[in-house]
Amino acid sequence: MRLSLSGTVERVGVSGLYCFSLMAITGVSGAAFGLFLMLCAWMASLRTVWPCIRRDPVFWIVLLCGVYLLVSATVAARIFPDTADHQWWQAKQWGYLVLLPVVAWWLGGSGRRILVAFGLFCLGGIWRMLNNTPWQDLGDWLGVGMPPWGFGLWHISFSAYLAVILLGVILFSPRLVRGAGSYPLGGLTAAGLVVVALICLVGILVGQSRGTWLAMLVVFPPVLFMYFRRLQQSRWAMGRGYLLVAVVLASLLSAIAVLPAHDALLARLSAEWEVYAALLTGDISQVPITSVGARIHLYHHGVNQWLESPWFGWGAGSQAYLIQQTGLFTGAYVAPHYHNIVLEILLRFGLLGLGLIMAILSLVMHALWRGYVQGTIAVDWYYFFLGVFLFSLVWGMADIRIIRWDYRNFTLLVLGAAYSLGVLASARREQLAGLSRYP
Repeated sequence: MRLSLSGTVERVGVSGLYCFSLMAITGVSGAAFGLFLMLCAWMASLRTVWPCIRRDPVFWIVLLCGVYLLVSATVAARIFPDTADHQWWQAKQWGYLVLLPVVAWWLGGSGRRILVAFGLFCLGGIWRMLNNTPWQDLGDWLGVGMPPWGFGLWHISFSAYLAVILLGVILFSPRLVRGAGSYPLGGLTAAGLVVVALICLVGILVGQSRGTWLAMLVVFPPVLFMYFRRLQQSRWAMGRGYLLVAVVLASLLSAIAVLPAHDALLARLSAEWEVYAALLTGDISQVPITSVGARIHLYHHGVNQWLESPWFGWGAGSQAYLIQQTGLFTGAYVAPHYHNIVLEILLRFGLLGLGLIMAILSLVMHALWRGYVQGTIAVDWYYFFLGVFLFSLVWGMADIRIIRWDYRNFTLLVLGAAYSLGVLASARREQLAGLSRYP
């Protein structure tokens, strides 16, 4: 009876995980329902969960972050009473991230379970693309002057999701193709991965997110170089012929994706020359308020505002008040945030808040590195998480979307998977030993 009950709870938790993964960037309600199932199952399994997490420093730091968030919002609401409602609303958005241990628990430290979750995330992203593409005006849509397109989401964040999916397709393709076996299943798997890669490339290009393009250019080449170099030393080593075919295929895919919209891409890249010229003069006051120019001014004012309260910041929801104080935006448009994840955390939560977040990331990445060195974490998983973390860091230098439902779900899934595989893996494998028949 006890085994049956444990198995039922495990099924509920994993069902919630897969629902959450599929709907993470597809629907608010579906993702929330998946989180709700995971949380209920986690609470029902608390007697099993507690022995595994009570000595885990990441769990306690996450809880401490939640407490700090409540204290920060309370103090800021008292100091700036006009912003009280916004303080609590923003604190709630950040507070969802406290569910990180719940998501990590149901990912189970299992490479198979994590791979299925990411496959469902990829499927949800492609479904959103297909469902929000203007098929009847496809030629005009890809032409000169096309606006940035995010397929129903903000184009900057959706481009980032597609870049992560593309990285995953490249890194996991040897595992997936070899796992599928010989012809025809192996060939069909390879063809499917090529199609997914092409879809992602097109989506990234029409998204026109220069921050995504820059992050891909900076992060992907060195990560892929290190991965394929390490892969050649493993049991999945590919011959030079296969590598040559892969390079040629990647070049053809890039050309197919870029050529139809290359005029629009050049226009997007050259739209900020005036800003770059003004920056070279060293006089920030001469920088015009454009997409990039507004960021430069926000960074300048944001650093000065942070220095006024460096240790504890200004509160979870004080960014609107602080941006208003800069006097930069007098028209209809007002920047909703400072377009930089590090600066935003410093302004909201100070050095103490940034230190807590960096402690979580450092512990997770160190656990992944240790597992990779010891051989308990596969090469493709390690370089995938390394690539995603570095990509997110570079991408976050120009934007912040973590308080939006889709990027928050994305963060919970990716960071939860890394936390699960690197920190919780051994404890969860032992706990799942008696439930091996459940996915």
